[in-house]
Amino acid sequence: MNYCTMYGFSGKTEGTSSCELSEKGRKITCRPGYVILPSNTTSIFLAGDAVFPGCVDLNECDLYGYSGKTENVLSCENSENSRTITCKPGYYAEAPTTRSVTLTGNAVFKGCVDIDECAVYGYSGKPEFTESCINGNDQRKITCFPGYQTSVLTHESSITLNGSYSFGGCVEINECEVYEYSGHPENVESCVDGVNNRTITCGNGYLATLPDKVTVTFLGNASFPGCYLDYCKQYGFSGKFENTLSCVTGDKFRNITCMSGYWASTAPLQPWIVIHGSDPFLGCADYCGDGLRTCDDGNREDGDGCSKTCTTESGWVCPPSGACCRELEPTIKTKFPLLTCTNSWWSSLPGSPAITVEDEFAVSDDFRYCGAVTVSKEGRFIINGATVTIAGNLHVESNGTLMFQNSASGRLNIIPPCPEVVAREPLIAEVEQVRVLIFRLFSFPDNQY
Repeated sequence: MNYCTMYGFSGKTEGTSSCELSEKGRKITCRPGYVILPSNTTSIFLAGDAVFPGCVDLNECDLYGYSGKTENVLSCENSENSRTITCKPGYYAEAPTTRSVTLTGNAVFKGCVDIDECAVYGYSGKPEFTESCINGNDQRKITCFPGYQTSVLTHESSITLNGSYSFGGCVEINECEVYEYSGHPENVESCVDGVNNRTITCGNGYLATLPDKVTVTFLGNASFPGCYLDYCKQYGFSGKFENTLSCVTGDKFRNITCMSGYWASTAPLQPWIVIHGSDPFLGCADYCGDGLRTCDDGNREDGDGCSKTCTTESGWVCPPSGACCRELEPTIKTKFPLLTCTNSWWSSLPGSPAITVEDEFAVSDDFRYCGAVTVSKEGRFIINGATVTIAGNLHVESNGTLMFQNSASGRLNIIPPCPEVVAREPLIAEVEQVRVLIFRLFSFPDNQY
């Protein structure tokens, strides 16, 4: 009997592969991917008219799954004797970019691997002026060099592209058109575009940067503050140029500096002044002769009694104008309180008596006197290591004494009367009977005692 013909697949032909006849029955075999339950075998021997239970499709996704590699898997679809595994976007199952793979039977799944979008898709053939490409999850970020943009609409230097999306390339930014004058177009003469910069030039009488530049270059989208009015050019020295040194423009002001020896401001006293807006400059005033100084000796040197700023130095006495005198010794001040300083010479005030030495008159510091000196009887004129100059007459009465102490450095000069002090003439002195006492070796030069 032909059991295959007589009983066959018992009406269950799905998934069957063959029926083989034997002496006492039949052997039925399933196609790959199918099994016979409950034994999970692919073939079965049936004796006589035994009923065939059928071939059941094997679910490879349930049975074999992802081979333990579940990361970044999106799905698994079962089919006859196979399974199709699909990875999430940005990952491949088969290099370099295939997201899905179909595995036969119990074939091992190798896992989902991140797609390197920069390596695979890169710059879409437009690498010019690109600085970098950074791979991400199903995307890549492309950045252009400074001064270039990825979009003429947004002017962004970077762009993030999903998947295999094509890159449009880097295009140079026209900074003059894109950033212009930062909202300050007034008094601008021109703007010249460069690579990642723009050069702005201000019009006549205006500055791009303080204190003196009419042109400025800005990198990228740096803000332009506008053109500054050149206050030095506009208002300058208000016509008072004498003794000025410089004018520097600031933001709505100008700073004027005078030459050495002149004031720009008297309150406070300083050689420079800040003038706001269009206010006029009053000019540079001489340190001296402004009515505020204590002396004026006609020069700007220190150490001569009247300093370079025309103030009296310590140890000196100065007239309102003319050279200063060394300060008198206290004893001289006490004996002759009416002495006054005139152009480096001490003299008696008009109407007051000349110097008359009646007792003891000792001079230890250099002393210059314009006028007559009389040493009366019993009077003693002592020169103690100082230089005494008399522009006038020395009258020593009988029994008067002229005494030198520390004579190696002491000196007495008698020269023509004031104000004709131009050269030494023959000694002018009236001496009745002079007692000269010298305590150390001393020699008299010509015209000197």
